Amino acid sequence: MSWLDNIAKIWQRQDQSIARLDSLALPEPRLAQERQDSFQNSRSGLGTTLDRHRDTTWKRRPGEHLDRETLLSLYRYHPIARRICRKPPEVAISKGLDLREETIDIPTRDPLRLAIKQSKLLDRVRWARVLARLYGGSLLIPNFKGVKADTLSNPMGEGQQGEIVDFRVIHRYKVSDTVYDALGSPEVYAIESRNADIIQVHASRVWRFDGIELPEEAAEENNSWYDSYLHSAWDALRDAGVGVSAMATQLHRSNMLVWKIKDLHDMILRGPDGKANIQSWMEIEADMMGVINGALVDSEGEDVQFLSPVMKETVEVYQALQFEVASVYGWPMTQLYGRSPAGLNSTGEADAKTWAGIIAGEEQVPMMDALDWLLPQLPEWRDTIEVSWPPLYQMTEEEEATVDSLREEVKAKRSNRYLEEVREGVLLADEVTQTLYGGDDPEVELDAKLRKEMEDAQAAEGSSEDEDDQDDDLDDEDDDQDDSGEGDKEDPKKNEDE
Repeated sequence: MSWLDNIAKIWQRQDQSIARLDSLALPEPRLAQERQDSFQNSRSGLGTTLDRHRDTTWKRRPGEHLDRETLLSLYRYHPIARRICRKPPEVAISKGLDLREETIDIPTRDPLRLAIKQSKLLDRVRWARVLARLYGGSLLIPNFKGVKADTLSNPMGEGQQGEIVDFRVIHRYKVSDTVYDALGSPEVYAIESRNADIIQVHASRVWRFDGIELPEEAAEENNSWYDSYLHSAWDALRDAGVGVSAMATQLHRSNMLVWKIKDLHDMILRGPDGKANIQSWMEIEADMMGVINGALVDSEGEDVQFLSPVMKETVEVYQALQFEVASVYGWPMTQLYGRSPAGLNSTGEADAKTWAGIIAGEEQVPMMDALDWLLPQLPEWRDTIEVSWPPLYQMTEEEEATVDSLREEVKAKRSNRYLEEVREGVLLADEVTQTLYGGDDPEVELDAKLRKEMEDAQAAEGSSEDEDDQDDDLDDEDDDQDDSGEGDKEDPKKNEDE
């Protein structure tokens, strides 16, 4: 039976169908949730959860969490959910580590750099953070050579680790049970191995990464773990997915062909001949459109046109849903959806600065805490090494020139002030020189040792000058005495002459 036969039967029974609809009694709607006020209508559903004008989506119950299967499905099949979990840790380690020893960069072939690269330490830390964002928590466990499974429940002592083989990453759902101490801190984790065995691992042997922090009572309901980063954004992610589906449906129906045929109703009711004429005419029109990209219609009452829905409003709604998802995390749209910077004279620098701050706070801080614990366990580690992250945001040439100019201006003002204090004797010239050219501290650091040496030198110099003055005084007295003795002595030759 063709579709024209179905249309004919529907129209032939139109009157009977309308009569039957008039005789139907509407069932009483069931209230899914009672309201506390009186603005309800049990027959129409207005004012209840069945009212789609007031309740357009389902809500989770208080305390309900997304389960493991839902989170895994979101990670595997939802591109934005996967980006939320993966992108921040990947950006955090994208530039590696800055390793310095006595303010000098460690060379590439240094044993420590080679050990970090061979053990895939940064990649394991990244993956642990991804699982923590996805499931709400994860454990990073160093696997030491020669350590037996039955000794993992004991605390890890210094000098007992040995050589690290690799690093194991376990998400929270692999932890079957946790033993807590008297203060509520984790003491021993019961972890499911690949052989379906339960291994007891002491908390001092693992580093724990957490998801979004929860109050204590909420964390207890979640087996003392924190929330997934996808939990709070699930409603926004679902709404954005509905927007994508709506646009896709409109795109699929954007080229709908509409035939306006004169006396179509009468032709269908004529029987097989009328239906055959309609079908033949439509086949001819379809062939003509394929050959000449056009259609032949009667000038009276017939027409062929395409229905193209207006997509502008749908696109605006979808963009609003995207902003809702971005606002949940405070991410720039340029990073979450890969959109170009929008706005007058927008260059994306503000988004880049915001993004760098988010990565530094959410990812690099907990990662560095873990590295401060993991790196000293490598045999190649040296206590004189300083570890830091390279800057994620690089200033432009204009910004660097502006910063340098302001820095020189401030330095000139400080130099003038310090010069006056040196002249007044408040500061020493060596202290000012060390401050201006020997360090990053803008304030003068008083050198007690230098001041003591200068005081001793001045005291020694003053005592030597006093001794010289006393010697000069004694010499002057001797000269005076000599002069007075020569004046009183009589000249014998003069007396003889006299």
